Amino acid sequence: MTTEPPIDERHETHGDYTNTAQVSQHLKTTMRNARNWNRLSCDKKESLDLIMTKVGRIMSGEPNEPDHWLDIEGYAKLARERLSETTAAREVRMEASGHRRTLTPAEREARLSNDGHRITPTVLVRPWERKP
Repeated sequence: MTTEPPIDERHETHGDYTNTAQVSQHLKTTMRNARNWNRLSCDKKESLDLIMTKVGRIMSGEPNEPDHWLDIEGYAKLARERLSETTAAREVRMEASGHRRTLTPAEREARLSNDGHRITPTVLVRPWERKP
């Protein structure tokens, strides 16, 4: 009994591996260079990576293969399901993971007096929001 995948069958549906890899990596590089990439959580990044792999197969192999489209739908659904997390639950998760913490009143006052701008009660600095 062999455990190797049916290469000939996959070549028809998935396309030439080298071509598929080139298309997929180009799409993934484009996504990673997009402004919002760093705003995405790991689960959304992974879903998009896997979707781009499927798009690469569609563009290199059989575009009418139902499994490609079902897989894209599944990965998008996994990401969408995680969007239903409530704001309160997200705040708790972010604080517990160390990505966000609540400022003390003294920190809040010091930050406000240093730059003269209003601040939010949490610390989360995104690269595109940093002051020069």
